[in-house]
Amino acid sequence: MPPAPVYYEPRGQLGPRIALAVPVGAALGVAYAVASCLVTQVFEAPPLFVLVTPLFGGALAAASRWVADRAQVRSRRGRLALAVVTSAIALYASWQAYLVLSDLPGLDFTPTWAMSPAKLGHGLAELASRNGRWSWVWWLAEVAIVESMIVYLMRAVDIEVPFCERCHAWAQVVVTFELADRETRTAEARLLAGDAAALATMTPRPSGAADWAVVRVYRCECGRSRHASLDRAQREAGASAGVRTYHAIGRRPSLYFDLGSSATTALTPIVTNLEIDERTEQALAAARDELARRRRADTDGEPGPTARIG
Repeated sequence: MPPAPVYYEPRGQLGPRIALAVPVGAALGVAYAVASCLVTQVFEAPPLFVLVTPLFGGALAAASRWVADRAQVRSRRGRLALAVVTSAIALYASWQAYLVLSDLPGLDFTPTWAMSPAKLGHGLAELASRNGRWSWVWWLAEVAIVESMIVYLMRAVDIEVPFCERCHAWAQVVVTFELADRETRTAEARLLAGDAAALATMTPRPSGAADWAVVRVYRCECGRSRHASLDRAQREAGASAGVRTYHAIGRRPSLYFDLGSSATTALTPIVTNLEIDERTEQALAAARDELARRRRADTDGEPGPTARIG
């Protein structure tokens, strides 16, 4: 019987650079406040928030991932928690900066760049009393949109990458190749059985396929950390660009141009960070080379000698 599979287990440790979340979150918050002032006071086009707010959430997710890499946050849960904390800092900074930059007349206090939560809350209450109670609804929706974007992107894009505790470095992808979707379960069984060489006989991903399997091999700088992962990939079509109608409560409908979205690839983990040895890594590298050779032969109209039907 093959030995029981062993998987990478991230430790709950953090590096000193976790403090980068504060200046990064604050900087993005101020940038969002500037964009908010432009939307509400210069262009006077609230529908633009439909584009600006999700972009803010996406920027926070990317920035949080950047901080997590440098702070050596090992686990996905830890990185998600860091992203939520960074977004809270950014939202606080954005509301504070908005009150300062918008220079709203009639406030019973002077906004500053270092307001306490109580003073900031008082300023938002005054702003809501002037603009209407629906301001609170929008602000809550704004928070929900930002946090939803962060959770979605961190779950969809943030892949669990092994971290080597010996050389204190993230493992890098050294081998990667793609298989036909129907080979996913067979590839899983062969990997868990320790028969990595069998993947060389499988069908590579057909050109233009919307569903396929991805094999990746990670190795750290010192070579102690070696892991293999298998994911099922599915391409999801994006939304087309076009003119949309924005319906606001109590206002006339207005038109805006939606830039649309590009196609995305969703990954479903099948085997995550299976510990392997150097021989298995070499077998997977040989499988990558063999599949690439057969794919080139198929493209040139010359079936490879090990190609199989079905």
